[in-house]
Amino acid sequence: MDIQEINQSSPEFLYQMLGRLEADCLYYLGNGGRFAGHLWADNEREQIKLMRMIYRRLCEIGAAPEWMSEQQINDFAEQMLVV
Repeated sequence: MDIQEINQSSPEFLYQMLGRLEADCLYYLGNGGRFAGHLWADNEREQIKLMRMIYRRLCEIGAAPEWMSEQQINDFAEQMLVV
């Protein structure tokens, strides 16, 4: 998924996608044994990059999710060693 696809997607889809990416990160850090194959993007760096792009797009269109913050994404990046 690239920036063009993100910009063309509905807010509803972006919420769903961000939720999926968050769930993948939680699983990766927990029962997933830090196996990158459990991530939608198949690697930590791309997963975090995609989460940031989606979050920023939602903020741009005035639809920032109440259940996710940029700090939470940064925390995932740190925990997944993608800083």
